Amino acid sequence: MVRLTVLSLLACLSLVAPEAASAQQSEESTSPSPGLSVSLEPANGCFPPCRSGYLCHPDKLECVSACNPPCAASEVCSEEAECLSRHGAPAEPFAGIDDRRFRLVLLGRFGLGGKARSKLGDGLEFFVISELEGTPGVTLGFDLRFEKPVAKYVSVGGLFSSYWLRPKRSTNLPEAVRDLRSNDYAMDFAPFVKPRYPFRAGSKEAEAYVVVNFGGSLVVVDLLDEFNFNSASVVRGGFNVGVAPGFQIFVARHAALVFEAGYMFSWFKIDNALVKITSIGQATLRFGFSFAF
Repeated sequence: MVRLTVLSLLACLSLVAPEAASAQQSEESTSPSPGLSVSLEPANGCFPPCRSGYLCHPDKLECVSACNPPCAASEVCSEEAECLSRHGAPAEPFAGIDDRRFRLVLLGRFGLGGKARSKLGDGLEFFVISELEGTPGVTLGFDLRFEKPVAKYVSVGGLFSSYWLRPKRSTNLPEAVRDLRSNDYAMDFAPFVKPRYPFRAGSKEAEAYVVVNFGGSLVVVDLLDEFNFNSASVVRGGFNVGVAPGFQIFVARHAALVFEAGYMFSWFKIDNALVKITSIGQATLRFGFSFAF
């Protein structure tokens, strides 16, 4: 009887032991290991924190761009929610450096100093000189230009220039005509070529260049009548040539400030009884606006 009871207890123990071991193993597998970290969803904000230029979406808990609308592929969003070039310069709202837009340029023109020469006509024996030379007065006028960039570093176009010249008193004129003055009005028409170098000046688009022109001219001059010394206005033709280094900087999408300093030479065939030819060369200053379309 005792032997039968012992055998029954052993049989029960053999059945319970595997189940207990299995339960213990299950608890060990579900409990966290002491050496491992557990990834938990943060209560507020994104984890890890969003990098510069991104904000944490409050609902999705995802990092989204701080710039709206999103920046272009060549730009990045800054901490101030501004689109910046990946090279570090601010993104410009106007055209790129290689700008091929048509340009309309309006400039004020000032001529300073220089020389004015006139070759006198033949047969004027009472003139003891055959050529007059003097210093011109300040030339005032304006330039209107049309130009089109045909390559990154070259523009071509045409110009119309209108200006007024009041010559200074010349000491080498004969007494009879020394105090006579004239206000000459001239116009230049010329094609030009403009080598240029576009670049950035800070956050602005800028351009350094040289205008080289050669074309025709007209002049309205007051000439003395060869018989009674009364003045009369006549129109004569000639040519002009000039070179003008310049600089422009865009202050808006379609407008730029322009500054130039150069030299202009004009030659006119007067061909009357008193004067055969006359010429004038002056340093020039120009400033105004360029409009891009």
